[in-house]
Amino acid sequence: MRPAQPAELEPLAALLARAFEHDPVYRWILPDERRWQRGSPGLFRAILDRFAATGLVLTDDACAGAALWHPPDPPARPALAFSLRLALQLGRAIGRLARVAEALEQLPPRGPDWYLAVLGTAPERQRSGVATSLLGPILARCDAQGLAACLDTGNRGNVGFYERRGFEVIGEATLRGGPTLWAMHRAPRPRAPTALSVSP
Repeated sequence: MRPAQPAELEPLAALLARAFEHDPVYRWILPDERRWQRGSPGLFRAILDRFAATGLVLTDDACAGAALWHPPDPPARPALAFSLRLALQLGRAIGRLARVAEALEQLPPRGPDWYLAVLGTAPERQRSGVATSLLGPILARCDAQGLAACLDTGNRGNVGFYERRGFEVIGEATLRGGPTLWAMHRAPRPRAPTALSVSP
């Protein structure tokens, strides 16, 4: 796994549009099928550009998936341009995105954690270990540095996946007229103690 290159962001946007085609939250924001097919690649391209500038976008050599992370202290950048891009992509659906943001504010506050914003795998590569591999580098860094990781998911089926990788549910919030969001947290795992050599 490695950081995505600029030329890979466009194909990764198309991949994420396919990966989240049936996601409860994204499809609640853009429920119309035609609008989803037309607008979702641009939506994910805007998100990818944002994370490429302020966070970390991980992928593999086959571009079979992507993990978008915010570090504990992401660099400050003006959000206005990003907000305008989202508004252009979503149109009237921007109001639904605002309701998602309101629901997220009801979840427990985060500390200086690594935040997983998006994890998506090409549908034909799901359940093949790609998602687990995408998580690995940052979770290993968290363990080595004693940092926690956190995420929010609106897909109940994903909760078990993350629990098996050390996350636990710490809160939930339900969108007005929409799906439920679960906040998850993973404490750093202690490193195995180094064996001490004792002279005879």
